[in-house]
Amino acid sequence: MEYERAFREANEQADTIGRISASHLYFTQVFLLLDQVLPSGIVIERVATKEYAVALSGQAARRDDLLSLDERLKSEECIENVNVPISNLFSQEDIDFQVDFTVKESCLRNSR
Repeated sequence: MEYERAFREANEQADTIGRISASHLYFTQVFLLLDQVLPSGIVIERVATKEYAVALSGQAARRDDLLSLDERLKSEECIENVNVPISNLFSQEDIDFQVDFTVKESCLRNSR
């Protein structure tokens, strides 16, 4: 009887932990993803999130670096709705920019 009660309690605790883990969002995935897609001429100064939306701001050494970032973000399967305002592209060099995008929920639930 004592062992059955102990196993039942352990199983209940494991189920609770499993439910918490399944609903956990791993926002570190955003940083891992950015590490893979950022061109060398891009410096990120600020990252803000709200639910699944991500806003980046920073500086691009050249317009081509910012265009490369846009292209790389749009090619990522975990990213949707990439928005690089056209006003970011007026200058050729030393561009202050903001980029917005959405991360798919499924990509934040898995710790790859």
